[in-house]
Amino acid sequence: MDKAHSRGGSPVGDSDGALSPLLDPSRLQTERRAATDRLLARLKALDGTHTAQTPRAYAQRYVRQQEALILGLLNAGVGTEEILTDLALAFSSIPTAEFRHAIAQLRDRQRKQIGASPATPSARPASAPPPKASSEAPSGPAASTPSAPDRRPDESDEDYRLRKALEGPPDQSRQFIGER
Repeated sequence: MDKAHSRGGSPVGDSDGALSPLLDPSRLQTERRAATDRLLARLKALDGTHTAQTPRAYAQRYVRQQEALILGLLNAGVGTEEILTDLALAFSSIPTAEFRHAIAQLRDRQRKQIGASPATPSARPASAPPPKASSEAPSGPAASTPSAPDRRPDESDEDYRLRKALEGPPDQSRQFIGER
């Protein structure tokens, strides 16, 4: 009988076998707004207690709050100086040196978390196999096939073709700054 109820929009069986009513979407939305408002009010109250602080403490706190955004920019190839320029334009009362220090701490924290060298756009996940030598990379029509031996496991067909187009033929590969 409870299977019929679960299909018909009536009560649904819980893991303990008891019946519980289905959730009302409009009520959930109202409760969600109320919970969000309460959490935001608590955050504003906490922010008020942190207003009287040093520029360095503020810069560190702001960079920690924006960690995902800043790391995304750094991983996308945006330089630290470009980020600092944007921050200097927005925060004229905070010295750039304080933000530089905060970003350096952020990068150090990231290095410790991943246990590797600094994050770069070409950094590969720890689960990915090491890249093969460029002399093994296929060229010509075989390079566009998704079953190529140097294709990364997390790479889509489109990403693989784009990477191969950017890399070019193995005999024309160049060393970039920081590569050995």
